[in-house]
Amino acid sequence: MVDGLRQRKKRATRRAISDAATKLFMTKGFDCTSVAEIAEIVGVSPQTVLNYFPAKTDLFFDENDWYAGPPQAVRDGCPRTSPPTAVRDWYLADLQRRYGEGHLDGLAVYVQTIADSETLRRRRLDDLAGLTAALRAALDDTSADGSAWAGQLSAAILTSAIMVAESETARLSRALAGADLLAAAQAAATSIFERTAHVWSPHTG
Repeated sequence: MVDGLRQRKKRATRRAISDAATKLFMTKGFDCTSVAEIAEIVGVSPQTVLNYFPAKTDLFFDENDWYAGPPQAVRDGCPRTSPPTAVRDWYLADLQRRYGEGHLDGLAVYVQTIADSETLRRRRLDDLAGLTAALRAALDDTSADGSAWAGQLSAAILTSAIMVAESETARLSRALAGADLLAAAQAAATSIFERTAHVWSPHTG
């Protein structure tokens, strides 16, 4: 019972820190926000913030599960579902999740915050490289051997499709909100991944 209460308190503190950081980053910008400011709002020490989020960029990119989703979708879909279709279904479900959590409407501001910070841009590139590597591993695990470069190309295509869908969702969020944004974003993503499927050359032979 005590351990359960402690874990709930830790999760609540982590969420409070993340929410406060997100609000400051979106209003002041990433580079103009300090860890000390975030700590003061939450009522904890700067060291406590760093205990939960070792790097300042971890406060901004606080959804590691998001990057794990596409490779897992590829594995779960094999052999019934092609990789582009599996990743499309994951992305559509993730749009629904973010809509339900109230996070979809702010995507344009989120993307602009990344664009305005060299630190965040570098971190995003590192994360996307990691996603591509994880996708390649998932493709290698679920398909027959192909040429030396085929897996890398296929993984890069999937990563690019995800980011094009994100960019289009952000663009749509400048004019739409709520259920209208969700519907438009899902329609756009469906078209993007259908185009990916048309050019798809999986290394399954």
